Amino acid sequence: MSSNAIIIFLLFLNISIFPAISALNQEGHCLLSWLSTFNSSLSATFFSTWDSSHKSPCKWDYVVCSSNGFVSGITITSINLPTSFPTQLLSFNHLTTLVLSNANLTGEIPRSIGNLSSLSTLDLSFNSLTGDIPAEIGRLSQLKLLALNTNSLHGEIPREIGNCSRLRQLELFDNQLSGKIPAVIGQLLALETFRAGGNPGIYGEIPMQISNCKELIFLGLADTGNFRTDSKCF
Repeated sequence: MSSNAIIIFLLFLNISIFPAISALNQEGHCLLSWLSTFNSSLSATFFSTWDSSHKSPCKWDYVVCSSNGFVSGITITSINLPTSFPTQLLSFNHLTTLVLSNANLTGEIPRSIGNLSSLSTLDLSFNSLTGDIPAEIGRLSQLKLLALNTNSLHGEIPREIGNCSRLRQLELFDNQLSGKIPAVIGQLLALETFRAGGNPGIYGEIPMQISNCKELIFLGLADTGNFRTDSKCF
């Protein structure tokens, strides 16, 4: 083999083989990009397995992948992450579980949360999130658990939440929400738990449509405005 042929062969190896062995996939890069936003070096120590030399993030702590190698779950609880909601994850089309609880997340929930159409569990509880509950959450048709409790969210409960027809657990307590409970709650026929207590700005009647929620076993509305109910509805 001539020297020129050897050089070409080595270049081919360098371009075609080594990147395939060592290059981290796009989802891994997105996770590392989010990690770089942490405003605490101490927080980063909890993520020592998040290694850019890996091919994928599937063996990283707090990350679960599907059988075809896509990130399907991220669960991080009780670790101080002084950063905002990870918009870097909004392209994860196979993500079914996103739990970022008691993590000191700040800022607002982005409107593009509706892009995560495969989500069945979204738990952002016990953080420092502000702003309103985006109407785009109504696009999450697979959602079974939505926990946004114990933040500083304000505004009304969006009517679009009635589109989450598979929702079983809705946790909105201990925020700064206001307005009336929307009648579309009655469209959540699988709903088992609805807690919106600790929101003094919520007022008015409990909508009679909630009687459609035949699976409802827990309704928590303590420390809200004065409610009136029609006893015929329950």
